[in-house]
Amino acid sequence: MSQPVASSKSETATLPPPFHTIPNVPNFRDIGGWRICPPQSTGSFLVRKSLVFRGADPTRIAPSGIAKLLDLGIAKDYDLRSPTQIARLGGEKGMHGIERVSVPLFEGEDGEDEEVATKRRYELYAAEGTDGIVEAFIAILLSSAAAFRAILLPFLNQPTPPARHAAIFLHCTTGNNRTGALIAIFLALLHVPYRIIAEEYALSDPGMAQTRHINVNRLLAKGAFAGFDEAERRRKCERMLTARKESVVALLKEVERRWGGAEGFFREVVEFSETEIEGIRKCFTMQEMADYELR
Repeated sequence: MSQPVASSKSETATLPPPFHTIPNVPNFRDIGGWRICPPQSTGSFLVRKSLVFRGADPTRIAPSGIAKLLDLGIAKDYDLRSPTQIARLGGEKGMHGIERVSVPLFEGEDGEDEEVATKRRYELYAAEGTDGIVEAFIAILLSSAAAFRAILLPFLNQPTPPARHAAIFLHCTTGNNRTGALIAIFLALLHVPYRIIAEEYALSDPGMAQTRHINVNRLLAKGAFAGFDEAERRRKCERMLTARKESVVALLKEVERRWGGAEGFFREVVEFSETEIEGIRKCFTMQEMADYELR
């Protein structure tokens, strides 16, 4: 992966596909194009491209960025952040022509409870090894049923393949942890191999590189990891803003242990039926073409 190229006009790096340059929306990329390995299948399949995009929050998106989202066929913006987080980062950003849908995780948290829970999640994200971040990821997934139903079920009413202007944009704040956990288990449901899911997840490292220092300073200003000296606080914040392959592999193995895999999770936690699961797989899977650009 090439290193980000600085831009004097925005805080957005120019990166190769699957990234798209959206001014002031870092870490923006298509989750399609990855190889799928369905069981008992002799064909060659890929995750459908130009249907689901992920990235950082669009609070500071430029008008040219909104135009680019529309050019990509994005019709809905799904926001995983809490109302408190949105307010702290400047409020909702209306994007003409794109429907904003609030699907906050940890919806029952507010006030002091949210502050305590957020502090705990920070500690887990920054922990050494994978146990802490897997605990945080599992909490995200256990809070994701309403979000997944809101995001995925409308696709079952679409033709296959879906219409050109039916794409969606999914994001949290940096597009890393909450977004990353949801995308990882979704790709696992589609039978993308774990090593490829880990590769997709790790793209957030170059995706966040251009603005990592801004987010570190934001976390420090919020008082993240108070009680540690300044150097250790900064180190922990930087660790929070990484995307380590081993973290998502460990998550998917824990999903196997708890639910027997992604399909079991979507049946038991999200409460999708077998028909809904198969419909979603059909919608988001395409057969590989000879001239299709692979990753």
